[in-house]
Amino acid sequence: MVQATKPKKRTAEQKAHDSMKYWDKRKKHEGAVYRKMFSKAQGYDFDSHFEKNQVKKKKLIRKRDNCLKLVDAANKRKKQAENNYKKAKDKYDRIVTQRIDLSNKLAEIAEHNTGWKNEGKCAIYRSDGKGEIIYISPADGESENVSSNITSYPVDEGAPYSSYARVNSKGATVAGIIVGKDKADSYRKWHMLSQWNSSHIRLTYRGDFCYKHYLIANMNNDYKIFEITLKFHLLFSLSIKQKSPLQTIVSTTESHLRLLNLLRVTEIKSTQLSLLNPVIHCGLCLRNTAVLFNGWHESTTLRILT
Repeated sequence: MVQATKPKKRTAEQKAHDSMKYWDKRKKHEGAVYRKMFSKAQGYDFDSHFEKNQVKKKKLIRKRDNCLKLVDAANKRKKQAENNYKKAKDKYDRIVTQRIDLSNKLAEIAEHNTGWKNEGKCAIYRSDGKGEIIYISPADGESENVSSNITSYPVDEGAPYSSYARVNSKGATVAGIIVGKDKADSYRKWHMLSQWNSSHIRLTYRGDFCYKHYLIANMNNDYKIFEITLKFHLLFSLSIKQKSPLQTIVSTTESHLRLLNLLRVTEIKSTQLSLLNPVIHCGLCLRNTAVLFNGWHESTTLRILT
C-alpha cells in the first residue's frame, strides 16, 4: 500500500498570492456580470420605448427593472471584490518586499563576514527587513535558555505528558562590545538598539545561534571603556504563542451555550482542575457569572464569556 505524502503547508507569500488571484478573478467575474446585466437593461429599455402593446411594454419595463437590480447587486459585489483585491495585493507586495529585504540582509551579512572587519561578525537587525544591521562582537559570550511550565497537579493515567507541560519562554543573552568608526558612531548604534527596545520591535540575531522574532528584554552598557567601543549586555526574550482552549468555542452564541453546559457538571475530580485553569483565569469576559461546583469551596467563581 502506497502511503500518501502529506502536502506541504503554504507559506504566507503563497497564501497572499492565492488570495490576490482569487479576488482578481472575482473582480473580473462581477465586472462581466455588471456589464452583461447593464447591456440587457439598456436593450429592454430601448425596446420598451418603441413597443406600442401596453402588455408587452410593461413586461419589458419589468425585465429592465429586474436587470437594474442585478446591476446594482453586481456593482456592490464588484466594488467589494476590488477593495478586497487591493488589500490582498498590498499584503502580497508587503510580504514580497519583506522577503527581498531579508534576502538583501543575508547577502550583506555574508559579504561582511568574508573578510576581517573591526565591528564583529554577529548581526542584529529587524525581523521585517527594515532599517540597518547592527554588528557586534560578543566577546563576553553568548548563551541560550528555555523555560517550561509543568503542572503541579497529578497526571491522569494514560494521558500524554505533553498535555501537562508547555514551553513558557525562550531567551538568549549576549555580552560584548559595540565598535564604531568613532565614539559617536558607537553611541548611534547603541541608541538604535535602545529605540528598537522602546518600540518593542521584533529582532533577528545571527551569531553562534540564530534567533528570529525576539524582543530585547534587558540592555545595559558600560561607558568606561575604550575610545571607540561600548561594552554592552543584551537579554533577548521570546514569548511563546499558544491558542487558548476557549478560542474555538467562544466565537458564537451557540458555542457559549455549549461552554456553559460543559461547566455545569455535578462533580469534578482534583486531577481535572488543571484542564479548567484556562477557563478560570480567562480575562476576556463580557459578563461575570458565578458557577458553583459540588466539592468546591462556596466562594469559587468563574469568569466566563456569556
